[in-house]
Amino acid sequence: MHESIMHLNHLSLTNFRNYARLELSLPGRLTVIQGANGQGKTNLLEAIHLLATGRSPRATAERELISWLALDGPLPYARLTGDIGAGRTAEKLELVLELAANGGANGPTVRKQVRINGAPVATVLPADRLDRPLPSWLQCRPLAEDELFLLSVTNPASFDSRYFGPVSASAVIGVARPIWSETRP
Repeated sequence: MHESIMHLNHLSLTNFRNYARLELSLPGRLTVIQGANGQGKTNLLEAIHLLATGRSPRATAERELISWLALDGPLPYARLTGDIGAGRTAEKLELVLELAANGGANGPTVRKQVRINGAPVATVLPADRLDRPLPSWLQCRPLAEDELFLLSVTNPASFDSRYFGPVSASAVIGVARPIWSETRP
């Protein structure tokens, strides 16, 4: 497997921790972040990590990532957007965290959605329909030539690669097609 470098050209934060709004252009060279204690330097680095991996290295619950000021709004949310790459390979990666109207046994839950170039790609559910916590894949890396990232775009509750990661192409033995589906209210 080869290593690849991704360059973050621009970072946009909305309602993320102490940032009500931030627009930050990053040059293609070393960037030094400096400031007094409590000004958001660590939150800025956490946002970049979260955007790259889908996980916070600090928060014990994702609801901590949504700014306290946003909690009074009609739909509490945080949005992180990054412009990645250059030229024809440039992508806009967006991560949206929305506080669910009803929480589980451990308090409010957060609905997480990933968008690439504005199109929803995946929603990672914190728990299944019985309120059992779900795992999620914690890596950000290019897929190997023999790997597949399986993802259902029609069923947000599908237990797929967003939870367990890529699979070997040789492990795929066919295509499942529904012959009958039950609709529930």
